[in-house]
Amino acid sequence: MQWAAWLETLGRIGHGVVILDERRSPQAMNARGRAVLAEALGWPESDLAAERGVGEAVAALLARGRRRPGHGAGDWLVIERGGRRPLLVHAIGLPRAGPERSDTALILIDPETPLLVQVSAMERVFGLSPAEAQLAALLAGGISTAEVAATLDKSLATVRKQLASIFQKTGTRGQVELVVLVLQLSILP
Repeated sequence: MQWAAWLETLGRIGHGVVILDERRSPQAMNARGRAVLAEALGWPESDLAAERGVGEAVAALLARGRRRPGHGAGDWLVIERGGRRPLLVHAIGLPRAGPERSDTALILIDPETPLLVQVSAMERVFGLSPAEAQLAALLAGGISTAEVAATLDKSLATVRKQLASIFQKTGTRGQVELVVLVLQLSILP
């Protein structure tokens, strides 16, 4: 499948993707896209097993949005979800063979879905210990150092000592910079 690596990569950073052809028929989708569609519509994922089900789900989702997506850089569809952060849909035109044919990738972004932090990448790239990589991943998930200490059953002093070591190894100067770095590495396998 021509889109497999692209779908997998976007899935690693938490984005769902549905590829539609020029007739708006689904051509490919990643697992995250299936999960986001099912959750947003309240459908069981099994209803999205067939092309027809995916097509109906995409149409139903797009109908709920504030704006219709197009092919421009600023074309976003915002789907309100009652008390939760909205689901965002961005359409990107993907040229195919022939000047009149193109696919469209619908990027589905659920701001409430945490990224899948690649702990092993943190270990390999920066030489973090497994405990340090786990700490960095937890911080990137949005919890405080005190919550990390409680979660890992460690003292706050131990967590702070590990955090100082992480800052030194990664060349970061604070938690915000560390979190940005960790999230940038989430695209790695």
